[in-house]
Amino acid sequence: MRVALVTGAAGGLGRAVARRLAADGALVAVSDRSPGPELDLLAEEIGGFAVPADVADPEAVRRMAAAVEERAGGRVVFVASEWGVIGWPGASAYAASKAGLISLAKTLGRELAPEGIAVNAIAPSVVDTPQLEVDARAAGVSPEEIRRRYAERVPLGRIATPEEIAAAVAHLADPRMSSLVGQVIHVNGGTTRARA
Repeated sequence: MRVALVTGAAGGLGRAVARRLAADGALVAVSDRSPGPELDLLAEEIGGFAVPADVADPEAVRRMAAAVEERAGGRVVFVASEWGVIGWPGASAYAASKAGLISLAKTLGRELAPEGIAVNAIAPSVVDTPQLEVDARAAGVSPEEIRRRYAERVPLGRIATPEEIAAAVAHLADPRMSSLVGQVIHVNGGTTRARA
């Protein structure tokens, strides 16, 4: 049985990714910064298990990895951002951190491929998550208005759903896609070309 680890699983994209991977047949380890009922309920819902860990704490990450390694390993998918490719005014730290994830995926992809571990990343554009409410408040508009404004910038004419991002992660986590190594999949409705 495939085992998947999803960090940031207590909400937003992480929750959608965990549900999608479980629906695709994986045993999913769900993680977030701290234990809590949301994480436990998600693990129960999808038939997985909770392994809370703050990824900024190296010892916590080692414990989390050990708990998952007891059951399997082989695919790593980072969720970066379109902003890590093109940058974004007023978000230099965020964009730089996402660019770092993209570089890490490319580098680890080369380093770990000989061990049968495929590392890739996705770089989504704007996704319909609770973050949009934060953006709306910052812009002084309603959530519906911020969605409309973001959608205007997307050639497809709408922003992505968490389920679409989860589908991209599931694609990269699929063991049948073993030749995809060190790649960045751009899930953005056409806002950028596939480059980076």
